[in-house]
Amino acid sequence: YQIDDDYLPSESPKLFHIGSMNWLPNLEGIEWFINEVWTHVINLYPDLTFTIAGRNMPDSIKAQERDGIIIAGEVPDARKFMLSKDIMIVPLLSGSGIRVKIIEGMALGKTIIATSIAAEGLDIVDGKNILIANTPEEMVKAIGLCVNSPEICKFIGENARNYVTLHHHNENISNEIIQFYNSLCDIKS
Repeated sequence: YQIDDDYLPSESPKLFHIGSMNWLPNLEGIEWFINEVWTHVINLYPDLTFTIAGRNMPDSIKAQERDGIIIAGEVPDARKFMLSKDIMIVPLLSGSGIRVKIIEGMALGKTIIATSIAAEGLDIVDGKNILIANTPEEMVKAIGLCVNSPEICKFIGENARNYVTLHHHNENISNEIIQFYNSLCDIKS
């Protein structure tokens, strides 16, 4: 993934979420964000938008398109979609697995605001390469920090991209696998 080295969120950052909406944790998290967080956010920052993308968008989410909420549905190019936005919201309240979309967003230098559950399994640091927010108040505060301090977004986005380069780059992973196999061969000798 490549991004502009001069990446800075726009004056009115564009928030987004991307993920399959037939996966219950995504649906549950987005409903929570819309119902418990978004009203507070849009009252404080009326120019913000929150775009929700993903396949299998249920009618219950489509019906939420209002007050800065944009329902994009399935997008033809996830990378292009993410590059057109500034701050990735990952409000998972349950679920497990590999956090591919978070890693993709980090690789693109995006500021990620996520719950602790969403970030499970990633060796990341709140305030350095991600913002962790578990309550509506924490989400509103993290979004406000990004809106009021674009340099924080740049700092977190750059650290996020560096994290992915160090921990999830194909060459690094390949070298780790080779070292692992070599250690197995040493054990047998």
